[in-house]
Amino acid sequence: MLCDVTRFPSSKKLVRYAGLAPGTRHSADKTVHGHIVKEGNKRIRWILVEAAQHASRHDPRLRGFYLRLMKRRGYQQAIVAVASKMLVSMYHVLSKNEAYPGERSELLERKLEGLEWKATHSLQAI
Repeated sequence: MLCDVTRFPSSKKLVRYAGLAPGTRHSADKTVHGHIVKEGNKRIRWILVEAAQHASRHDPRLRGFYLRLMKRRGYQQAIVAVASKMLVSMYHVLSKNEAYPGERSELLERKLEGLEWKATHSLQAI
């Protein structure tokens, strides 16, 4: 079942729904950003963090972002930031019906060929 992302007015609202937005506290003229709020859907957050761990190693666009952030903030905060960035990318890809800008066509082609091979060989076994 696919979700209609247009029900969220912005990518920030979607990130908040997933519980990946940082909490903020305001006092007088100061604003302090804290840990993620964890008020959202914990399954979505878990899946995104798992995917972010994989993407931080294999996606060239996200790898650079992850490495820069990890030097400053540490592993956990960098992974959560990658998960949040991935969710924002997903929102824009789905809402604008566009391809992911970091898509590697040679990898996609190889995976599709592998799936086609598996499908034909599993049909022959039946």
